[in-house]
Amino acid sequence: MSSGADDLGELLMVIGDLHVPQRAVDLPQCFRELLNTDKIKQVLCTGNLGSQAMMDLLLGISPNLHIVKGDFDQDQDLPEEIAIKVGNFRIGIINGYQFSSWGDKQVAYEHAKDMNVDVLVYGHSHVSDVSKVMGKILVNPGSATGAFQPWAPNAIPTFMLMAVQGSKITIYVYEEHDGQATVVMSEVDQEQDDVTPSSSQVSAKALLATKKGRNSMIEVQPLICNQRSVAWAYGFCNCENICWVR
Repeated sequence: MSSGADDLGELLMVIGDLHVPQRAVDLPQCFRELLNTDKIKQVLCTGNLGSQAMMDLLLGISPNLHIVKGDFDQDQDLPEEIAIKVGNFRIGIINGYQFSSWGDKQVAYEHAKDMNVDVLVYGHSHVSDVSKVMGKILVNPGSATGAFQPWAPNAIPTFMLMAVQGSKITIYVYEEHDGQATVVMSEVDQEQDDVTPSSSQVSAKALLATKKGRNSMIEVQPLICNQRSVAWAYGFCNCENICWVR
């Protein structure tokens, strides 16, 4: 299979649970470099961005941003869930904090069925996963910053790309390890029961090789908490007042 984005149909980015600056300083630099591209047509986000700066960053990747409300977005005017049509697939987006059992694939399947979607994108667990349950494709992009979560204290920063073409979706899971991005590819077909891991070797940079102008992606300065020791001890800032400064 070709690794060029132009050969793979419509390319979507799936991302969420950034929690910047409350639980993470910023998106990993290797991700920022990869995402300085004009290949991505739509962005699907499970919420919990944490700041307007992160919203602006996603809009800079693609103005076609579909974002839902996370459990830390209660003051934001965002929908609880969204359903869109891409190619042959109806795709639903929900944060997942609404689930009776977080990260439970059976519960995710029930929500996919209730939303009448072929694919359900959900988050909240901060752990990436791609599964197919009784015909429903379940996609969890994890946390793009590896933000702290009590049940995932050492979460790996992850996001996904989905290439939709006809009855097939090719999913690329990007992970950050020691400052470097790696990618693993899987394929899902509407006619098949399982997710198929691909043996194809994919370069983390190849799919998004065409760059935008150098200044096209919004640069966000890292934020530091005045009570840094408290923030790191608990994995997030628990100050009563917002004290994040540049």
